[in-house]
Amino acid sequence: EPMFKTALQRTQAKHPGVFGCLQCRGLVAGLQVVKPGTREPDAETATKINVACFQRGLLMFAPVGVAGECLKICPPLSIPEEMLAESLQVFDEACDAVLG
Repeated sequence: EPMFKTALQRTQAKHPGVFGCLQCRGLVAGLQVVKPGTREPDAETATKINVACFQRGLLMFAPVGVAGECLKICPPLSIPEEMLAESLQVFDEACDAVLG
């Protein structure tokens, strides 16, 4: 879990105006997407990140949350550490591609 949460915190820190709170328990995490500089949910950008992950071969749950603004990150519990690291790298690249 520490590598999982640390990698997500690193991605969150790269885009502080867009990512709100990160909740993480074990291998289940939620990362809130907000309109830049606000606390207003941004479901459209969350969906774009989700699609960018899919286009790179990373299958994600559909965004969740009250307004559909939360990226749900939940790899299988049996995932090998190398695959988890690769998945987190793909997630980071997808975020960079969408958020610039």
